[in-house]
Amino acid sequence: MGHKPAAFCLLFAATVLILAAGPPYTTDDTETPRRRGWEINLPIVLARSKAMRQAQIPLFDLNFGLTDNFQLDLEIPVYRVSRPGQAAATGLGDVMVGIKWRFLEESKNRPQVAFYPQVCLPTGNAGKGLGAGKACYIFPVSAEKNWGKWTAYANVGYAVQKAAGASNYFYYGAVVTREITKGLEIGAEIFANAAALAGTAPQDGFNIGAELQISRSLVLLASAGRAFHGAGTFQAYIGIQILTGSNRKSRT
Repeated sequence: MGHKPAAFCLLFAATVLILAAGPPYTTDDTETPRRRGWEINLPIVLARSKAMRQAQIPLFDLNFGLTDNFQLDLEIPVYRVSRPGQAAATGLGDVMVGIKWRFLEESKNRPQVAFYPQVCLPTGNAGKGLGAGKACYIFPVSAEKNWGKWTAYANVGYAVQKAAGASNYFYYGAVVTREITKGLEIGAEIFANAAALAGTAPQDGFNIGAELQISRSLVLLASAGRAFHGAGTFQAYIGIQILTGSNRKSRT
């Protein structure tokens, strides 16, 4: 994406939904860690198109349950970004902080609903293409419903970008997952966002993912997909999820 802050915004817009995500998908769910429990996601996230290659190596995604329905979130990406004919840049990206509040619990006839505002701080070096150079603000609302072994959730959000040349934009995503065996879940996702940079086209794509529970405290996460149209971006997510305290999953 080059070394200008405005150009980096397009890269950031293409990956912001990965940062603000429900691992291993770009769409965020309504789940929060239980009170005083941690959910720590440590993935490598890859994105590749004809114009650029980007890797988060890794992303430190730290979530703490302040209460059973209120989450504190801190995401620290370490980027490696390269373009054909240019030297690769590696370093700290823009740090994201946020809170998730699940204000409506699920019942037989209604989904659970959460609000998940986030702020992306301009901590990355914009001159090297590692950050946007200005803060951005993300305001998503998520809903989720469970039916036996099936789960469906979706979100819709609005991103406010302050970097030069960047545009504010809406985005949405939807995921359906199914438990295959105890501890193994697979899913499929579609997602899209409006144009995030003046003069560019909207983006949309899909992911196929899986979660494999290894123990009460450890889950393997993976997904991969690509854009339906446009630059043909490919993206992949592979990592581990560490659960602590009352947040650990039962295997019974």
